[in-house]
Amino acid sequence: MTISLNYKTFSWQHIDDYTNLLNRLALDNKNNYKYNLSDIKEKLSYPSFNPQKNLFLISNNNNEPIGYISFNEEKFINRVILDIKILKLHKNDENQTKIIRKALELASSLHTEKLNIQTSEYDKSIQNSLTNFNFKKIKIYFNMQLKKMPVINLEPPNDFFFSTFLQDNDEEKLTKLQNSVFKDSWGFCPNTTEEIKYRIKMHNTKPEGIIILKNRQEYVGYNWTTYKNKSGKISMTGILPQFRSKGLGNILVGKGIEYLFNNNHSTVELEVDSNNIKALQIYKKLGFNKSSEIWWYEKEISN
Repeated sequence: MTISLNYKTFSWQHIDDYTNLLNRLALDNKNNYKYNLSDIKEKLSYPSFNPQKNLFLISNNNNEPIGYISFNEEKFINRVILDIKILKLHKNDENQTKIIRKALELASSLHTEKLNIQTSEYDKSIQNSLTNFNFKKIKIYFNMQLKKMPVINLEPPNDFFFSTFLQDNDEEKLTKLQNSVFKDSWGFCPNTTEEIKYRIKMHNTKPEGIIILKNRQEYVGYNWTTYKNKSGKISMTGILPQFRSKGLGNILVGKGIEYLFNNNHSTVELEVDSNNIKALQIYKKLGFNKSSEIWWYEKEISN
């Protein structure tokens, strides 16, 4: 059945509708996590995101929210991450075409060089629709999962040691370290200290879950763990280029795994670029298995 799609810019009076929509979308995807208002307010208040400019609710003829469009502007690297979600009941080629066309119309005011969007490997419908609008698949990431603690030596070599992150003291050092570790990685946008401070205070992070690797007193690597329900995640981990190929990555990842299992998480998850062969070798050696794929698409924008 053909329906008209209506779009409205998010305002905080829509927070209940948006939260309910996210929970319906989660059920569509057989995700048992239930979002609450504090989760959503926290997400929408992230320093670099402006929901009243870059979040749009999609409703049907009855003014019922059925999806959303959002834009995450990453001005340092001249790109915008596009996110489109629609309830399965209303997900068809016609509606997806309308929504992508609307998203491109809205994106024209953002003055960016490119749009990126990620999809599940199984979502052929959105993939076909994106291709019809000249989006190109450019990257594949693997979701990987581990269900038991591996047997591994967690003792770092001489002159290296682990340190617990100190909140309200180490944020600037962590920001510099993260930006240095990932400066040549695809899709990485440098963080500000304000963003790092905010992320550390989010409900899915604990300061003791950020493990710092030092060489004497120099920050050389880190493992930032997060969690959702009983599932732990290695959210970000890396080592400065000059300290790589010394076996430190294996130990650093292992330390994060140990922390998560010791805190009663039943599984540990992570994402990795499918082209990052060295990282894949480490993760497979530790016992991680691929659970699914994330496909990234890109469209160059002419302004």
